[in-house]
Amino acid sequence: MEGIPLAATPLNKGYLINSNRYYLQVFIDKILGVITKERQVELRTPARILISNSGHLGDIIISTALIPVLKDVYPNCKIGFLIGSWAHCVLEGHPDISWIHHNDVRQLNRAQINRFKKFSIHLKSWWHSLHEIRKLDYDIAIELSPYFTNSIILLKQAKIPTTIGYDSGGYGPLLTKRLNWQMRDQHIAEYHYALACLLPKVADYHRPLHYHLHSNSQQSTGDKTAGKYIVVHPGAGERNKEWDSLKWRQLVQKLAENGYSVMLTGHGAREYAINEKIGLDVKNCQNLCNKLNWKEFVSLVAGARLYIGVDSAGGHVAASFDTPSITLMTGINNIQHWRPLGKNARVIYKSDDCFPCYEAKGCDRMNCIMDISIDDLFSECLEICNQSY
Repeated sequence: MEGIPLAATPLNKGYLINSNRYYLQVFIDKILGVITKERQVELRTPARILISNSGHLGDIIISTALIPVLKDVYPNCKIGFLIGSWAHCVLEGHPDISWIHHNDVRQLNRAQINRFKKFSIHLKSWWHSLHEIRKLDYDIAIELSPYFTNSIILLKQAKIPTTIGYDSGGYGPLLTKRLNWQMRDQHIAEYHYALACLLPKVADYHRPLHYHLHSNSQQSTGDKTAGKYIVVHPGAGERNKEWDSLKWRQLVQKLAENGYSVMLTGHGAREYAINEKIGLDVKNCQNLCNKLNWKEFVSLVAGARLYIGVDSAGGHVAASFDTPSITLMTGINNIQHWRPLGKNARVIYKSDDCFPCYEAKGCDRMNCIMDISIDDLFSECLEICNQSY
């Protein structure tokens, strides 16, 4: 959908940090700026590069767009990733990734456990990864996250000679090379690429960025018109990004009436119950929630005629394999930054005066997604399904 608005900025005087943390972080960075000696590091062709991003599944899929860039510029370089353990499945078995380390940042841990347990898990993963990373002697580390939940302190402790990242999340003085995060009309993958361009020769890479998700699926390169099944993924890691389950049910009924098999996917007891209500008594509709592991889910999406979902990892999986997709998005964040990156990826939303709001919890109404009509979404589905890819 064209004409996506680029309105307000989430920046708070150069920081992507909420007001509760802002003054403390400014104070910490000023102290670090005084006590940290500026290091002049000669950049050479790296033998080992560590990419750091402790975000969720979708964030890690976006991060994979850097892999073909680095492998093209430095074909003999080995790549490691520092991620949250919850995203390990995304990178497991990837032929272009040599090592995976975990940093389970407490603030990003969605497990239903208390904060003290999360803090304990965070410390253990930090300590374990610190020792792993030190032993591997990485030449360069790139911290992709521009937010407070970055791993810059860990990278500093690991004594990696060159560390690159944005200073908008705090601890910028600990980096050897840093960029100021600027509000731009571009995808987050482009922000990642801008960091990599601080390395020699990377700026000469001019091919379009594309996710580099690994799959053993034989369907991933197959004919998308061969199968008539559609994957519908109603759930998201954050509930305020979800659409009305009654509307999902009506959409699924319309798709089934038009001869399409619908595969409902998701994870957890709550999403399973929602899918049961959506698919109740609908012919050619299966609830596959909790029945697929990650590789099976990727394979299913890769071979689908169409993927429909909200702002979650599934849309990025679809974009990885050029599976036609429709993502229902909210105005909580800037859509240009976080939409799935792919030629067959469409987004649908309802713009409003408060769009985007940059309110982490959204609002009570959430008109930006709740006002999406069934007819609008269904017409998009038919248009895509009637096309040939």
